[in-house]
Amino acid sequence: MQDIGLDSILKYTPLFPWVAVLVGGVPLEGVLPHGREQPHRRSTVPNLINGMVVTVMAFFLLPVIFSLTAETVHCLGGGLIDLQVPMHNEMLSQIIPILLLLVISDFFFYWWHRAEHCFLFLWHIHAVHHSDTDFNITTYARQHWLETNLQAVFIGLPMAVLFKFSSVNFFAVLLIMASWDFFSHMNIRFDMGRFTGVFVGPQYHRIHHSLERAHQDVNFSQFFPVFDMMFSTYCPPKKYEYPLTGLYSGEILERPMDLFLWPFRKYWEAICGFIDRLRSMS
Repeated sequence: MQDIGLDSILKYTPLFPWVAVLVGGVPLEGVLPHGREQPHRRSTVPNLINGMVVTVMAFFLLPVIFSLTAETVHCLGGGLIDLQVPMHNEMLSQIIPILLLLVISDFFFYWWHRAEHCFLFLWHIHAVHHSDTDFNITTYARQHWLETNLQAVFIGLPMAVLFKFSSVNFFAVLLIMASWDFFSHMNIRFDMGRFTGVFVGPQYHRIHHSLERAHQDVNFSQFFPVFDMMFSTYCPPKKYEYPLTGLYSGEILERPMDLFLWPFRKYWEAICGFIDRLRSMS
């Protein structure tokens, strides 16, 4: 049975960085929103409730996923490539492996993210995240619990098989990832300028959530736009460009229960539709 303690909560859930970033980010959005006309904070409560559901599910499921991943890696003889870089400088010996891990994880995330937009089974899960019409810092918490755990499998497993992370401070990586993901979803007037093509920022990622057809299937990178550039999905935002966000279908998900049940409802509709087609053929 999983030992429910502070150490376990910090290890298996993103609770600490979520709270820390939200405490600082929410007031900043109030000071520098991209536009006063945007309906603001309508989705905050559902997003945060959903985030708590994701945290609880991650607490129980991620240890199982990590255990199975570790067993798989052990059976295959461990990671093939050691990310530890021999250096005399203690600080650089910690920083370089973290940067390498972030770049490698973003490569795998890029292709996972594209798959979520290509395959209907995955899109029904990912659509929960895209359904927010009030794009803001809490939108990052608007993820279905299936998505976070599937992501741990399809990104974490191949990375663990291919690479050794013995010298990486995983808590630091978790803090960086969560902080940057919250930052990239913020509703603020913040132009990355010459760094637009270097790091993913709020305006860049908002284009990915845009309702405009010209922005469909672009900007999949989580941290580094270079992968969008490499694979022809790069769409830098224009100056003062802050499009509306949500689902192309126009469907609105407002209640926490809607967020929780959405993919299951879509799967049920698909099953019923398949059965109806079979009946019409008989």
